[in-house]
Amino acid sequence: MKFKTKYNKFGNLFFFISNLSEWSPYCRKEYNELWLKNKPLNKKESEALLGLKEILKKYKISNLMLSSSNERSAMGEVSKVIPKKDILALTNSLNIFSKRFDTLWKKEENNLTLIKREIEKVLSISNKLFPIVKILYNTKKTPKKVEILLFTSPIQKRLVSGGSGFGKNKIGIECSKITKNNNQNQMLQRVVIHEIIHASFEVNLKEKIKKFIESLYFKKKYEKLILKSRVYRQTHSIMGTAKEMILVSLIPEGYLAEKFFNLDVLKNLRERKCIKEGMLKKNYYDLMLYSIFKLYQTAKKYCENKMQINENYIEDAIKCWIAFEKSNLKNFEI
Repeated sequence: MKFKTKYNKFGNLFFFISNLSEWSPYCRKEYNELWLKNKPLNKKESEALLGLKEILKKYKISNLMLSSSNERSAMGEVSKVIPKKDILALTNSLNIFSKRFDTLWKKEENNLTLIKREIEKVLSISNKLFPIVKILYNTKKTPKKVEILLFTSPIQKRLVSGGSGFGKNKIGIECSKITKNNNQNQMLQRVVIHEIIHASFEVNLKEKIKKFIESLYFKKKYEKLILKSRVYRQTHSIMGTAKEMILVSLIPEGYLAEKFFNLDVLKNLRERKCIKEGMLKKNYYDLMLYSIFKLYQTAKKYCENKMQINENYIEDAIKCWIAFEKSNLKNFEI
């Protein structure tokens, strides 16, 4: 498997303004707070973002724009699916924010160059790690090439975020604040691997989860409890939550991170402020932390014995979800 890591100014400009528009629940509001901290939006910018928000909600063009290398090629493709008046509004938004973005880009571009080199250098570990993933996820063929798109991020505290919704074998990583000094236990590489698994290895697991949650066994034993849970009311997805719980139990902070990146999983969890101070909340993100701990032994067993993830692993994840909802998280200890 080969990795093609790239970034470009246009894709990052679009990431910047589309995130500012908050057109999707997945937009990072905390990014916007930092990006606008010393220079709030003016009236012209606010109006442009409202227009952009409507366009992005109406047409599925976001991923196409993010992965395009330049405005000309992006608009050429987008013009096939949206009318001319919306093309003009889209171009107008890009023009309005280009100067504001230029200031940001000058600070970020050099670091993305260094990060690109670092990813390509260290992902050689994949030769050992992905064969195990292939067994776990029952994947017959690994992709020949995975494309990794790099984007800016203003966050100093949570240094790496990622997404796999760019199409098959293509991922995005928000990471411009990562350096050699703060990339503890190669967190950047671990997140990259996490997103690659989402993008390239999950097809068969989705089918297994679908079969399990549609079974009479699940409906009788677990469905009511899951549908009443706070996390389900946030995500409205059993499938998405369950497959994420399984993956986080492996990487970036689960058992595969321990096996290949020397991360002490349990020690790392104990050092989390929210766990040390009993501040976990009944939400999706803290369920993932809880899952890393509760599914640790399951993850270890399946990795060491080279077993396919099956309905028993899926059921362990569902049990973990229900236990999380029932727990007094203030007393949660590792």
